[in-house]
Amino acid sequence: MVVVEVYISHPKRSTSVPSCCSPHRFINAQLIANQLAANGHLGVMPDLFHGDPEPLNNRPASFDLVGWLIGLLGHLPDRVERVAQGIPRETQSNMGYDRVDAVGYCFGTKYAVRLFQPGPCDVACVAHTSFVDAEELQAIQGPLSIAAAGN
Repeated sequence: MVVVEVYISHPKRSTSVPSCCSPHRFINAQLIANQLAANGHLGVMPDLFHGDPEPLNNRPASFDLVGWLIGLLGHLPDRVERVAQGIPRETQSNMGYDRVDAVGYCFGTKYAVRLFQPGPCDVACVAHTSFVDAEELQAIQGPLSIAAAGN
C-alpha cells in the first residue's frame, strides 16, 4: 500500500462529480481545486510527485529533468499511474461518488488522459500537456478538452 498526501477541496453544495487535479503543492493547482469546489464539485488533488515536485520557480540552471523523472523517488508512469488510478476508486467506493472527471495540468495531463481511455473518468480536461503519447489520445472515446501550449 502506498500512502499519498491528498489536497481535498469540498463543495458548499453537493453534486455527483468529483474532479482530480495535479500537481499537489503548487498553489495555482490548489486554486483550481478550490474553483471546482466553488462550482459544486469535490476537488481531489493527489501528490503525484511523492513530496518531490519539479522546481517551478527559481529552477537552477543545472536542474536535470530526466534525472528528476528517474531519480530516487521515481516519477515514472508506473509509479505515478498507481496513484492516479487510486483516486477514482477511492472517490467511487469510499466517498460515494458515481462519476469522476479528470483535470490535468502539465505533468498530470498524461494521467488524466490515461484515466479516460476508456476508464473510470467520464470526461477530462487537460492544459499545457506533457508526456502524452499519440496512442493515449487515440484511445479516448469521449469528451476531452485540451488547452495546448504553443510549443
